[in-house]
Amino acid sequence: MYKQKQNDDARVFKITVGDMDSEDNRQKLYKLVGEYFDGATIHHHHGLWKGELEYSITVEIVALYGNYIKDKVFELANRAKKEFNQETVLVQYYTAKGGLV
Repeated sequence: MYKQKQNDDARVFKITVGDMDSEDNRQKLYKLVGEYFDGATIHHHHGLWKGELEYSITVEIVALYGNYIKDKVFELANRAKKEFNQETVLVQYYTAKGGLV
């Protein structure tokens, strides 16, 4: 089993989905994320889309194995786009120092 070192590079992935006003949609998104990942950080916030304020959720996933996870992140983002009838879903990723302790 791989033992993480303190200075390993980690990949941080963020998926932002709008129109999360309803509790039903939020619960569906949490369940969808759980189908792909054992853990994630969920950020609740407001965003602007085409000049309109909307309740949004950003799902953040941190992983050491970026390429394998990247495919899963984009698959999840595409499913969320379809499930919640979104014109777009924002996906961001970057390399960061750190990891899970």
